[in-house]
Amino acid sequence: MLSQREKLLAILVAAVIGLLTLDRYVISPLWAGALSLADQRQQLLSQLDQARRLIETQPRLEARWRAMVDAGLTDNPAEAESQFLSALRDWSEQAGLALASIKPERAKVEKDLGELRFVAVGQGKMRAVARFLWLVESAEMPVRINKLQVASRQEGDQTLSMTLHLSTLYRLPDTVSSRTQGGAS
Repeated sequence: MLSQREKLLAILVAAVIGLLTLDRYVISPLWAGALSLADQRQQLLSQLDQARRLIETQPRLEARWRAMVDAGLTDNPAEAESQFLSALRDWSEQAGLALASIKPERAKVEKDLGELRFVAVGQGKMRAVARFLWLVESAEMPVRINKLQVASRQEGDQTLSMTLHLSTLYRLPDTVSSRTQGGAS
């Protein structure tokens, strides 16, 4: 027979073992699941916020895309090259920058767009270089400065030489027809 004290200890040990078992198999998994759900909720809220921002900026991005298309995003690479070279010459004249050479580089073709790359070398005063870069960056046509190198010819000389790696985009012809057909149906 067990004494009163032994019975109390047995009940206490059974209760502790029961609580540990309950914690290990019920409470801890539920707590971990709740934390996991809270993390998932936070991630979903973040994704929702990102999607809302994208929806809000879509009209502005569409307007920008239309402006780029109107300003020279053509489906003819030769025409895109001609427009780009003409724009470069106009920008250099407006800025007062003397372009020594403009050399085409290898073209790159992506899924829906082709990219024409050029290396332009020129020289001028700092004001002319800054104005030229501003005209390039604020252009309506799709222009990207990939690499820029500016150096002075001599110490104390205010004339700067500039090497600029630029690119512009054009639509691939089959993309234009598929979008037109897709939009008509």
